[in-house]
Amino acid sequence: MDRLPFLRAKAADGELHLKWLRGELASLRARAPSRVQLFDRLDAEVRGAQARLSDLRVVISAAHPTLIDRGVECAHLLDAILNKVSVTYVGALRKEGDSERHIRGLVLSASRSSGMTWIEDVVVRLDGAHAVFATFPEIPLLVAPPRHIASLYDMPGLYHELGHTAFMKFATIGERMRKTVAEYFAAQRRLGGPLTPGQRAAREERLVAAERYWTEWQLAELFCDIFGTYVCGPGHYASFVDLGLRMAYDPFEVIGDPHPPDAARERVCYEALSFTNHREQLVKIVRKAWKAHEGRFGSNHQYMLRCGDELLAKLVDVAIGCIEAEIATLRRYQAPLPSVDQVEKVTPTGSLEDILNQSATILFLAPEHYEKWEGTALDWCARLASEALAHD
Repeated sequence: MDRLPFLRAKAADGELHLKWLRGELASLRARAPSRVQLFDRLDAEVRGAQARLSDLRVVISAAHPTLIDRGVECAHLLDAILNKVSVTYVGALRKEGDSERHIRGLVLSASRSSGMTWIEDVVVRLDGAHAVFATFPEIPLLVAPPRHIASLYDMPGLYHELGHTAFMKFATIGERMRKTVAEYFAAQRRLGGPLTPGQRAAREERLVAAERYWTEWQLAELFCDIFGTYVCGPGHYASFVDLGLRMAYDPFEVIGDPHPPDAARERVCYEALSFTNHREQLVKIVRKAWKAHEGRFGSNHQYMLRCGDELLAKLVDVAIGCIEAEIATLRRYQAPLPSVDQVEKVTPTGSLEDILNQSATILFLAPEHYEKWEGTALDWCARLASEALAHD
């Protein structure tokens, strides 16, 4: 019963928080009445929070020791919903200006051109490194660098973030990838010659640790690398390698970070490219740079055990198989890229995926032409964004 005062305080604050939140959402909806799916979803979350508050008040009224744990659970659920809506979504929507609306239009254009039919709306924050809140996969909140308003550099990373919405939306993807990991390590246990009991126990310990490394977090990040390259092609691959080359750490180092080692991420990005794109000059040059980077470090036993090429290849095959089975509308980027002698004549046109692949080609193969070209490309992106918002 010592926690009852906490529950009473939480209920009182929850009532005021909900009152404020309803007013904020009503005001924001009035400013953007066309965004029906977004505000209907947020209003539904508010109703869920009200239900948890009602449950909490029942516990408080009963004031029975056996119900206190249930009351604390209700308080936690109430807090989670309120923070999700008011801190994450309302906080971003209150700051939305022309720059955020422009990037929102560009992302909506990209989601439609690439066949991400589940995405209904996007909320954008331009105040940090790439990240996504995919709790509502149909209406994600994307965080991106403010530089995106004036530069295409790093923009392919948005496709990685959108991959999280697919991983969240289509549960079969994670299930199939987890099964693939389990089957791979089961096969590893069957390999090898005669072992002493001590050797077998030590080997099993290493394999168990290696299998446990692949949590939901690592599988999600790996899938998003595959997804980003599947949808945005060499543009995404080049962008990832560029990001990896900027990092000073060992690409083979296996740490507790949710992201797998960069060496593993490069492998799956490369394998996710179409056969046609593997032959592109851009891809060859970028991969050569990556291999030189890897050569400064060299692999290690822990990496080979947890991120072997065979396992990574299986995960790519499974992920792409799931995409083609579960998300049949999603289009794989396979368009040919301009050659070096065509660069000066390239006119920005097509989808955002086309623009970003043209951008990577010029940036890596003919950087002296990039400044002039990017200005024209940004004008085209503004047109894509405006057209998407006009259909909103």
